Amino acid sequence: MAAKTITLEINAYEKLHAAKKAGESLSEVVCRASFGDALLTGEKLRAYLRSGGSGISESYLDAVEEANKLVAGCVVYRQKEEKGYGGSPTPPM
Repeated sequence: MAAKTITLEINAYEKLHAAKKAGESLSEVVCRASFGDALLTGEKLRAYLRSGGSGISESYLDAVEEANKLVAGCVVYRQKEEKGYGGSPTPPM
C-alpha cells in the first residue's frame, strides 16, 4: 500500500497516540477516527451573535475562547503526566 509522510505538532501526535489501541497502527487510528463538526469556539459564537444573536458581551466571548485554549493545553499536559513524560507541577499557560 502506498504511504505518505506527515508532520504533526507534539500535542497532535500525543492525542493520536493516546487513541491508539494495542496492536493498532497510527494509520488505523486515523481511519477509525470521526471528524465531526468542531466544538463551538468563542470566535464562531461571536460571529453568530454579530449576525443577530443575543446580547452576550465581547469580554465574555473572549473568556470562552481563552478557556477553550487553556482546557486543550491541560488535557495534553494530563495525558503526558499519566504516561510519565514528566513536566512541571502546573500545566503550561
